[in-house]
Amino acid sequence: MLGDRQGGHAESISLPSATIVIDVGNYYPFRDGRIDELENGLTESVWVERQIGRPVIKVLNTIPSKALMAAGRPAGSRDRVALPISGDNTKAKEIVSQLIDRIGFDSVDAGTIAESWRQQPGSPVYCTNPTKEELRLWLKKVDRSSLAANREKGLKAYYPTRDADYQAQIEAHRSVLINEWLLLSLGKQLE
Repeated sequence: MLGDRQGGHAESISLPSATIVIDVGNYYPFRDGRIDELENGLTESVWVERQIGRPVIKVLNTIPSKALMAAGRPAGSRDRVALPISGDNTKAKEIVSQLIDRIGFDSVDAGTIAESWRQQPGSPVYCTNPTKEELRLWLKKVDRSSLAANREKGLKAYYPTRDADYQAQIEAHRSVLINEWLLLSLGKQLE
């Protein structure tokens, strides 16, 4: 990203108005420094839009780079990974969805940029390579209040696998984030 992650604004760049800007980033305070607006609940991609002064489409932030390179499958494959797409421009999301399909992944419309918190680190959809069915279910059930704590748990599970293959990385995230989600879901059902 151009600019200062500590609240400064990005350098001004000139792009045609029809250019689609894709936000693939994720906020990690240990790497990016503490950003008070994000710590106080502002959705990451809303913050990015404010920094660059342009609307964005949020996608490709929920898949580890190794999985992005190796997990693509032909359309209709039973094990095809699905990626959430958030944004306020329906046409731009359709174009990005076509791109995602071409590189071997399904996509699910995850709502507006303001709703893109559902795909931030700590969510059960983050780095767990869900199928389309799993992604649709999990997006509906994300608990925003647990994102920061689950982000840290997911990072601790992932870190020992950072040099492993993508399946090990996915299993590390699933072991924490999906279990947390299941426990939370069961607890809400028992209430």
